[in-house]
Amino acid sequence: VVYEDERGIEHEWKGVDQARSELLQHEIDHLDGILAIDHALDERSIIYRSEYVRNREYYDRLADYSIEPTI
Repeated sequence: VVYEDERGIEHEWKGVDQARSELLQHEIDHLDGILAIDHALDERSIIYRSEYVRNREYYDRLADYSIEPTI
């Protein structure tokens, strides 16, 4: 990843791990007007939060990782 900091200095970030690379892609998508839901494979890939909460263990097993709260 090549980027400029707040002073306009160019930096290169090599060997980005999966979690950070997915976060970067997510944020770049926002800048391009793309939401995570736009990446859904089909309508069945989208669920209501209440459905997720009721069946959290099931849905968490479908994901390759889970996000741990930091606060």
